Amino acid sequence: MKAIRHEAIQRLVQEQDLPSQDDLRRALRKEGIKATQATLSRDIAELGIVRARDGYRLPGQVADAPSVPEGGLQHLLREFMRDATAAGNMVVIKTPAGAAGALGLAVDKAGLPGIVGTVAGDDIILAVARSASAARGLQKRLLDLVRPR
Repeated sequence: MKAIRHEAIQRLVQEQDLPSQDDLRRALRKEGIKATQATLSRDIAELGIVRARDGYRLPGQVADAPSVPEGGLQHLLREFMRDATAAGNMVVIKTPAGAAGALGLAVDKAGLPGIVGTVAGDDIILAVARSASAARGLQKRLLDLVRPR
């Protein structure tokens, strides 16, 4: 049943705009597949599906995403970033469950100076910087972007 559900999830994400897990759950139900929110969360993580601003996307659908201007990044950071902590040459960015993939992609696409790349899990992003001082600078910049003006 899991393989059938995974196949249906991939097809639905590719064919439809599904902005939330509830929308995905309803689309699956229309196809006769019942799944809980917890099951969908695990499936989404296992399939590498990311949540973009306009809904869920397969990994290949976001690979060629356009660059993100800093104003767009600021909006995403304010919505999804819970904390940023420098650790050596990395910055650990905490997000709500399921948001790390989309935010990590946005950080990559923003082209912030000093970042080599990011690795995103479900609720944590590791932003790798060129040096410890670059990581501290990145942490400051991220925190400055989310602070109200």
